[in-house]
Amino acid sequence: MTLMMNYFDNTYGFEFWESTTMPDIYKLEFEENKLNNVTRLWD
Repeated sequence: MTLMMNYFDNTYGFEFWESTTMPDIYKLEFEENKLNNVTRLWD
């Protein structure tokens, strides 16, 4: 998940991955192949 998010926005890197709990669910919103919004739905 973090690798996919990082592809679209490099602020989602190793530090972000370390802060996640397993399992997490995120909603990713795109516009024209650009990541516009990330919402954490469940942790």
